[in-house]
Amino acid sequence: MTKQELRNEIKENQKVFLQNSVNRIYTSYELAKKVCSSEEFEKANFVFAFMPLSDEVNIGGIILEAFIQNKKVAVPKITGDGLMEFHWISPEIPMEKGPYNIYEPKDYSDITHSKTLVNMDFVQTNALLLIPGLSFSEDGKRLGRGKGFYDRFLAEYGNRFYKLGICFDFQIRPDIPVSEKDISVDKVIF
Repeated sequence: MTKQELRNEIKENQKVFLQNSVNRIYTSYELAKKVCSSEEFEKANFVFAFMPLSDEVNIGGIILEAFIQNKKVAVPKITGDGLMEFHWISPEIPMEKGPYNIYEPKDYSDITHSKTLVNMDFVQTNALLLIPGLSFSEDGKRLGRGKGFYDRFLAEYGNRFYKLGICFDFQIRPDIPVSEKDISVDKVIF
């Protein structure tokens, strides 16, 4: 099966799963409990999260628990074609919809941007990166949406993080077609 064929299959399964909104709410809650009780989350001082699309696991509970535990939390901001950078967030940081209709920290000025931008030179240990995907294999292979944002970021900074994929159980496949540019996660919670 090609990557595009698998993407199409997963999207059809998502439509069925999301017909009942309680499925997403309940399953997201259960997955958040699994992540927050994991050794990787407990050890992390920094949690690099994502702002979920409407068909992804809602990780709001994970972000909230990270704030409660005084962990620093960052989310991605799209900066160009296939490029993203992470920005620190807090409950006081306003969010706005960016490219692809994904929430990201709002920019008021260059000053605000530079204060929230994560200096990756200081992220060396105890950092957890939560990674979305359309599909994963249990051994960590990942199928994204095809734009390469996470693969580009991971190619440069991946060795600084424990990479944790999060998905619904119907998104797990025995094997995922990958290319040499695709970067696997360390663990998948589903």
